[in-house]
Order: sequence, then C-alpha cells, then structure tokens
Amino acid sequence: MASSPATLSPRSGSMGSAVSGGGDVHHNPSLEWNEFPCFPSSYFVLEEIGTGATAAVYRAKITDSASKFFNEIVAIKFVDLENVSSSLEEIQQETLVMRSLVHPNV
Repeated sequence: MASSPATLSPRSGSMGSAVSGGGDVHHNPSLEWNEFPCFPSSYFVLEEIGTGATAAVYRAKITDSASKFFNEIVAIKFVDLENVSSSLEEIQQETLVMRSLVHPNV
C-alpha cells in the first residue's frame, strides 16, 4: 500500500493525536499536546486504522526532524466537522481526553 502525506483543511476536519506508550490507559500530565508538531506536513499517513460515523483514525509517522517525537508512530483522528452532530464544546472535550491518554493501542 502506498503512503501519502497527511493533508487537512479547516473545512475537511480537525486533527488530534494520541501518543503511543506502555502500560494501562492513564492520563499523562507530563506530555503536553503542544509538544507535538501542529502542521499536517509534519506527519506521514501510513494507513487507515478505523472509521466511525463522523471521523476516521489513521496511523501516521512524525516526519518533523526538529520534533522530539521524530519518527514516532501516532494516531491521527480526522473529524468531519460538516457531518458531526456534537457541539464544538463536546468535540474540544473529547480532544482534550484523547491528548492525555497513553496506551500501546492508541
């Protein structure tokens, strides 16, 4: 399967990522969401790993060599903001929870 760079636009979705890690699912206050590259060009999408009614999740690699997470594998959730029935506040809350999780399957 050929890979392609991640591409996002404000109309097509938003991006959230979760860090791979070990152990049980837990909140990791030592990792701040702003430590991850914020530009879509800093990620290389490897494959789709799941879909839902309003979002798709992809496995991606961080390609920004200036990032301390260079070459790490992460999950990126693309939310279809045009078809979501949740409020913006609910989406923001879900994003905050996802950012704080550390688990090898996330």
